[in-house]
Amino acid sequence: NNLRDWLLIAAIAALGIYTKYSFAIFPAAFFVLLVSDKKRIFYFKSINPYIAFLTFFLLAFPHLKWMFDNEFSTIAYAAQRLQTDYHFYNHLSFPLSFLLAQLFSLSLAILVFSSLESFKFKSANFSLKNEKAKFIIAMSLLPFIFTIIPSLLN
Repeated sequence: NNLRDWLLIAAIAALGIYTKYSFAIFPAAFFVLLVSDKKRIFYFKSINPYIAFLTFFLLAFPHLKWMFDNEFSTIAYAAQRLQTDYHFYNHLSFPLSFLLAQLFSLSLAILVFSSLESFKFKSANFSLKNEKAKFIIAMSLLPFIFTIIPSLLN
């Protein structure tokens, strides 16, 4: 619960938002991780997370102001590019295509990690009682879930 760590998280989150809007999924997943566990809720009893949020807002404010001044043109452009002919099979083909593209782009990393002798999936302790495992699971699965749910609802 160090203020320096909270400020670093705020700065990384703000810079991430500047680079790609979808980066907002990671701070959202981190927030869900913090509020979902009774052991971590104590972080919100100190002023540090609120100072970090204020820092994030101050760092992101110039871009947010630009977005409002330009009527969210970057988001409107992206939404316009998503307009395609609607077919019921798009709900299956687009997510499947996305999943295959992600697997293909990560295939080299998966191959390298699986070939290392020291990296063994069986020896990994992914018990939900392990705090590090909870963090890894939350920061890898929640962004995926936050991305897939809107695509299925559309």
